[in-house]
Amino acid sequence: MCPALRTVVVAWLATGASCTDPPTEEPATAASGLIVPTGAALWTTRGNQIPVCFLNGTVDERALFRTTVERTWGAAAAITVHWSDACPFTGTTPQVRVSFRHAAGAASHGAATIGTAAAAPPTAPVWCLGDDGFFVPCPGVDVALGTDRADAEYQIIHLFGHVLGFANDELIFDDGSCRDLTGVPDGTGHVLDVLDRQSVMYGCGERRPFLSELDRKTVAMAYGRRPDRRDRVADLNGDGRVEPIATNRDSTWALRSGGFGFDGFHWVFGAFYGSVATLYGDVTGDGLADGVAINADGAYVAVSDGTTLQFAGRWTPLPLNPFDGNGRYQLAEVNGDGHLDLVQVDGQVYVALSTGTSFAPPGHYGWPGARLGTDLQHDLADVDGDGRAEGIRWMGPEIVVTRLSQDSAFDFHQTYHAIASRLWVDRELGFGDVDGDGRADLIAVSYDGVDVIRSFDTSVLVPERWTTAPFWGTRATLFGDVNGDGRTDLIAVNDDGDWVALSDGTGFVPFGVRWTTGPFYSLP
Repeated sequence: MCPALRTVVVAWLATGASCTDPPTEEPATAASGLIVPTGAALWTTRGNQIPVCFLNGTVDERALFRTTVERTWGAAAAITVHWSDACPFTGTTPQVRVSFRHAAGAASHGAATIGTAAAAPPTAPVWCLGDDGFFVPCPGVDVALGTDRADAEYQIIHLFGHVLGFANDELIFDDGSCRDLTGVPDGTGHVLDVLDRQSVMYGCGERRPFLSELDRKTVAMAYGRRPDRRDRVADLNGDGRVEPIATNRDSTWALRSGGFGFDGFHWVFGAFYGSVATLYGDVTGDGLADGVAINADGAYVAVSDGTTLQFAGRWTPLPLNPFDGNGRYQLAEVNGDGHLDLVQVDGQVYVALSTGTSFAPPGHYGWPGARLGTDLQHDLADVDGDGRAEGIRWMGPEIVVTRLSQDSAFDFHQTYHAIASRLWVDRELGFGDVDGDGRADLIAVSYDGVDVIRSFDTSVLVPERWTTAPFWGTRATLFGDVNGDGRTDLIAVNDDGDWVALSDGTGFVPFGVRWTTGPFYSLP
């Protein structure tokens, strides 16, 4: 049994509508991002509190629905989902009713009906008290689960997007078809906006079980951003081995890596996380990973002393703009001086260089040819081994690497066509030096295994299968060198513990090995 698929509900407390469906309502706007249909009510009027109950389904089906929503929509926005294993026959608050039905094959579709009862049995509506004081049918989600795990997760994410109030992205066009009408006048003197084919709400493209970067940004703008308290790994003590970090509301905890397992559970800091982003990396140049918390008023740093973090105050000068909270933040070595720099990708690339004691005012780094905002993911990694990070855009069928020039500007880009080699990523895409040659490689984690594309030496991509079985975490799938051999390993964070698949330079150890004696992850 693959350890990444195990589920135990304990914690370490010490620490689909198809493209042919006619639109029910015309979209209110053709703006880029998630579309809200005319008349749709977002849950913001209820304080982002979303009660969800299950009409039927097995324990595993309900757990899949919960974890998928929390891994995607719940992680991206400040929504709180209240789960109930049974639906009331009557109620005084709106309840999202979830029912499961089964169909052969992975091509089955579900349906989300906002404001009416679910179509699946029981057909009698559950009545809820609306804002106007009258009882109305509760909203419902009818999920058809096939045999394909990725398709099932896509259905769940897509349909819960409808629960949040978003329409299918292809409904940006009046006829609701999947034809590419980008740039065509809409009859009112306006030109239709660019279609976000990477959105999970776009029902005509790849059925990817995760949100695009624009999805995450837009839902956070609509509902508010959730504080970033994700599980991380970083080398806090400078021994060349990364260790897990759990960020709770009141404190931060970490383990130590002995090269054969994680132990040495210890307190690292009090409440330290950003409302926008929480990052770890060596920003001082001493070889120890530090903490960076990004809030609306600036970026704060807690410097590592090898065991704990010491608060070093705010490192960014005011005004903070363009670090305005809307982009994706990363730490990367941009100019080769030994300090990781703060990078934001939001339409363009902005870099605040680290001096070792502060971040310089953000500077604009152009990204030629970029279609930022419609891509699945943006990353920075040193793929050519020159000590400076390159910008990487994952557009689904294409991966674009933009190299950094000597004058500190992104000025050359090279395109790699991943689709030509049938590289499908339906779980996680990351970068790390898996073979120890000093260059970051592409790591594609899917439900049935892990593929690697080494070092981007050539534009002819040749994925290599590096596992013989699935390996991914139900809570997180992380990348880092846990044993200090210079090669990036896989870490699967599960409810029952952290598991590691070591890299031997040509593959990851099948199935992995448990590296903790119990669960270790950030508490809600």
